[in-house]
Amino acid sequence: MIRVWSKFLLTVFAGLFLSSCAEMACFDPTPGYNLECSRARADKANKRHKEYFQQQQADWSASANRQARENAAKESNAIVERGKVYYDQGQYEQAIAEFDNAIGVNSQSVWAYSFRGEAYKNLGRFDRALADFDKALTLDSTYAYAYWARGELYHFMKNYSRALADYTQAISRNANDALARNGKAWLLATVSDASIRNGSEAVRLAAEAVRLNDHAYYRDTLAAAYAESGQFSKAVEEMKKAIQMLRASGDTAMMAEFENHMRLFEQRRPYHE
Repeated sequence: MIRVWSKFLLTVFAGLFLSSCAEMACFDPTPGYNLECSRARADKANKRHKEYFQQQQADWSASANRQARENAAKESNAIVERGKVYYDQGQYEQAIAEFDNAIGVNSQSVWAYSFRGEAYKNLGRFDRALADFDKALTLDSTYAYAYWARGELYHFMKNYSRALADYTQAISRNANDALARNGKAWLLATVSDASIRNGSEAVRLAAEAVRLNDHAYYRDTLAAAYAESGQFSKAVEEMKKAIQMLRASGDTAMMAEFENHMRLFEQRRPYHE
């Protein structure tokens, strides 16, 4: 029994020794000492190098794509700026052509879709305008300007519930959005549907808009809000400021309408669209 057990132990230790020798051979620096181990080491090194170069290639590709996107965005923005020049001049068809070009360069341009929507709106092509505002917000659901622009379109289309929702979204996305505050305040102060009008909320929003941007149009909205809430003396006071600001700026396009508002408020009557 002892002899059998000794033979077993000898076999085990011999196996361990040979295994240890084989592993040590793999680390022997002599060329050709262990061909199989040399091949294994070469395969392992090749695998590491392949993985490294694959990662390098992926990094280079990502960097190139990122640079290409940045270049496209810059070029697209420059084209949008050209389109805005046409837009400001009332040349909406030419503006749309430029915005089309901008989108062709960068299909992800939220800016181009938003301004093209504005141009379509001014041409009375409301379906196209709405599609562009929707696309802009699909690309960037945080873009306050597109919410305001779509809210203005819904307001014009007399879809007041959606207009209010978009104005509210714009305000929540941009704490300094005077446009959206003014739009929502004007709707709440002047809408023909009495169930929607809310004079006190309109005053709050219009006052915030004036604080953010002291503009004659915003003063006009604040006056309409005061009139809707029954504060006609304040309404008249705000209209006087608004008219004075128009005269100082040389903007006479809205003067007749402002003066009409003034007469209504002096007669203690609110203005409703």
